[in-house]
Amino acid sequence: ACSMTVKTAERSVGAFTDRVQSLFQDNSGQIWVGTQTGVAFLKSDRFVPVASVPYGIVYSFTDDSAGNVWVSHQKGLLHLFGARVVELIPWARLGRREPASALLHDAVQGGLWLGFRDGGVAYFKDGEIRASYAGAEGLGQGWVRSFYQDGSGSLWVAAEGGLSRIKDGRVLTLTSQNGLPCNTVHWM
Repeated sequence: ACSMTVKTAERSVGAFTDRVQSLFQDNSGQIWVGTQTGVAFLKSDRFVPVASVPYGIVYSFTDDSAGNVWVSHQKGLLHLFGARVVELIPWARLGRREPASALLHDAVQGGLWLGFRDGGVAYFKDGEIRASYAGAEGLGQGWVRSFYQDGSGSLWVAAEGGLSRIKDGRVLTLTSQNGLPCNTVHWM
């Protein structure tokens, strides 16, 4: 079913794109699609392009409780409101060379969690990075693929180097040494 959804989205967007890179459903039920040529949302069985999104690969989406949509884009972190870009924060301004491969709104303390393909996670709030974690802090090494926040507010990080939990600023990582069948965790 998932591959059918992506193929249907590719056909529906038509001239807008040649390949869907990411799909997302926001808190209101709106479906968003990210492609190399931009971002669109589904409205009345048609994808409507968001003209203010620049050309470039879209890696991930998340939304927050205020109705903002956040997009990990090749050029930077995009902040959308009302289906238009209100801010583009270059990755270099956040101390990164590579785009985030995973995004998650922190429902407990607000802000966003950013996970990176070249490893590490960062907590972003009010326009700046407030905390970051990498292998030196015990985080699973390599590509961060997804996040999950549990009911206690703990952040779970699926990465190439294991399944990590960040709670109260402390990191615990499970790997094959702890009984996982392999170190790479793709999603939760």
